[in-house]
Formats: sequence, C-alpha cells, structure tokens
Amino acid sequence: MMSIILEKIYDFLFFLFSGLCHQINERSFCDINGYQFFVCSRDTGTYIGFLVSFIIIYLINIFFYKKKHHKYINNLITNYIKVIIFIFLFYLFLFGLDGITSYTKLRETTNSIRYFTGLFMAAHMGLIFKYFELSLNNTFSTDYTELHKNISKLEFIKFILLFNFLILLFYFCSLYVFLPYLIFLLPIAIFFYFYKIIKLISNLIYFQIADINTKFIKLLPNLIFIAFSFLLLLFLITIAYFKEASIIQIYNKYIH
Repeated sequence: MMSIILEKIYDFLFFLFSGLCHQINERSFCDINGYQFFVCSRDTGTYIGFLVSFIIIYLINIFFYKKKHHKYINNLITNYIKVIIFIFLFYLFLFGLDGITSYTKLRETTNSIRYFTGLFMAAHMGLIFKYFELSLNNTFSTDYTELHKNISKLEFIKFILLFNFLILLFYFCSLYVFLPYLIFLLPIAIFFYFYKIIKLISNLIYFQIADINTKFIKLLPNLIFIAFSFLLLLFLITIAYFKEASIIQIYNKYIH
C-alpha cells in the first residue's frame, strides 16, 4: 500500500516538474530503484545548489563565526557582493559553455559535469540572492544598523574558499555516496527555489508601496505570494500537459 502511494506521489511530481525540464532519461540521474530524477542532472545541480548554499551559509555562521557578531557573515556577503557576482558569472559561463557545446555536438559531456556546473552556479546565485534579502530586510527593519565596512579582504577570501570547499565536498559526497537518495531532497530544493523567488518578488512589490499605512497593504506580501504560487502551479500543470511530446520529438529529430 505504501509503495503504491509513493509511486503515485512520484508520478505526480514527475508530471508537475515536467514543465521545468526536458526530462530526457540519458541526461538525468536515477535513484537506487531505477526511477528517473524529476529534472535533468544540470537542473538537479541548479536546484540542489541553491538550497545547499543557504544551508552552508547557516552552518558557516554557526561553526566558524559563532564568536563574532551575528551579522558578520551578512556583512561579508554585502561588502564583497561585486566579487561574488564575478565568481557567479564565471560559473554561469561554465554552465552555459557546457550546455551549448554539448547540444551543438562540439564535445561530449556527462551527467557529472552537468551536475557540477549547475551546482556551483546556483550555489553562488544563492549568495547573491542572500544579498538581496539582506538589503530588503535592512530597509524594512525598524532597528536598522549600518553594515560594517571594515572587514578585511583576507576574511572574505577565507569565507569564499571555505564556501567553495564545502560545495565541492557536497558535490563529491552527493555524487559518489548518496546520489540515489538525492531524489528525496530534489522536490524540497525545487519548492525552496520558487518559494524564495516568489517571496522576494512579493517583498519588492510591497517595498514600492510600503508607505501606505493600511491593514490591506500590510497583508499584501502574503496575498501576492499566494497569487504567484497559484499562477506558478497553474503554469507548470499547463506546460506539463502540452510540452512533453513536442520536446521529445525535437530532441529525437535534431539532437539525438
């Protein structure tokens, strides 16, 4: 009975997430029972990497900066955001290069490489996303304190090297130790990714009209979040119905 329920859940999630990805079998990981992941290996790296970046930031803050000010890691990200963006663009270049050169058949790639480029690109995108969240939180906060500007470059270098080392460690562990079980984390990562995006959009809209002091306006971020979530769900279901056959036909005709 339990296996039937789990299989129904798997089928529903596979259908729902088909609007996000081509879901081509040979470009996707499989779990220990041979079930294909909900999205391709590159997208798996993207969603997992985004989630893991926030987890790593939290762990670094607890285990490495516990004795410092609780906003220390926030200041690191904020003060060196330009460097973080540059590193992100580097990984984005690798992400795009791997995709373009493999689809145009200039070179062969593997699921491990696809996963690597997605993971590292999205992990640094998570740092940039964290910066935008911090900026909005500081704007809304009533006890706003100015960010420190006296953090040395050496401290940032230590942080970014540690961050990349932990991402690399996760890459190898997830790829060679618990890859088949990553399928259970993937739906959480996908929902977390869109939750963060919709929440940021809601707060940005609220920021534009926050000076209008009414009960309705204060509820607006939640209303916008619910509306965008519903529209996203509707979009994914609609795309899932109409996309699968056409994508597979194009792939088989022009790429395979």
